[in-house]
Amino acid sequence: MKKRIILVFLTFLFCTAIVGQKCEDLVAKKNPAMAINDFANVVSEETEDILENKVRQYFDSTSIAIVVVIIPEMHDIDQFTYSLELFNCWGIGQKNDCGILLFISLKERKTSIRTGRGVEFIATDIVMNEIAKTKINPFLKEKNYDKAITAGVESFIQLFGTMKASDFEDILRKQNQEKEKEAEQEKEKKFLDIMIFLAIFCIVLIFLIVRYIAHSLKKKRIFLTNFKKLEEQITTGFVMAEKVFNSYEKQPAWAQDEARQHLAKTKQVLKEAQEKLKRAKIVSNSDYSKACDLLFEINSLLEKSFVNFEKVAIALREKIVKVSEEAPERLISTEQDI
Repeated sequence: MKKRIILVFLTFLFCTAIVGQKCEDLVAKKNPAMAINDFANVVSEETEDILENKVRQYFDSTSIAIVVVIIPEMHDIDQFTYSLELFNCWGIGQKNDCGILLFISLKERKTSIRTGRGVEFIATDIVMNEIAKTKINPFLKEKNYDKAITAGVESFIQLFGTMKASDFEDILRKQNQEKEKEAEQEKEKKFLDIMIFLAIFCIVLIFLIVRYIAHSLKKKRIFLTNFKKLEEQITTGFVMAEKVFNSYEKQPAWAQDEARQHLAKTKQVLKEAQEKLKRAKIVSNSDYSKACDLLFEINSLLEKSFVNFEKVAIALREKIVKVSEEAPERLISTEQDI
């Protein structure tokens, strides 16, 4: 637990050291302000004067501020934080954000280049790192500080050329307008994509709804057709059963009794079919598929009933014929016995 507390404390101290450095912790800006600031006294006066004049003339014609700072050491402040805070504290190019700082620390042997927002689209990190690596650092390794800062300043001037801060502002303005235009186009594209997606979704949804409705109507039509057909079959079944039964009026009593029993069974099946037909009509209000299944059951029931009815009727007629044919023989046999 103690180790964790110590670690958190050290992390806090480290973050405090590298973030939010006070301006008084850095080298003070000269008064009057200078472009070439050699706090380590390693650059010759002649070179300082030449570069000072060149940078001032360049600033007067372009409003681009170039500042060189050489210090002996950074006093345990990291290179990134020191150079960045120095750039901000000195307000390099603050008026139009078109400033550039060449920062060199001798003890740590570190070189940094910081740029304002107005020029960073030309003075990119890649370009600045290339200038430091190929133009400045080779002379620093030889400790030739005059040539190092001269190469740096000339590289900056060559990079920006005769462009003025106002030109950068125009370019930035155009770039911002292009970015805004691209952002607006991207926004419109996203909106169009969403609208296309919604249109396709609505079309598919409408298609599914129409298909569902058409399917439902088809089921309803099939149900009503079969319902009516079965209703007619049941009504016809009652009539035909009564008709068949009446056809046995002149037949023997035993034949009429069997016909009456058969009629009762047939009517019971037809009534059962009627009840199922009523239930199917009720079910059709919510589920045509289930109602159609019930109609299929009713149809199967009626088919079996009609087939059975016909078989029994045929069997009964055959029995009547057989009994009629055997009746005289039985009568003779009875008389002989008497």
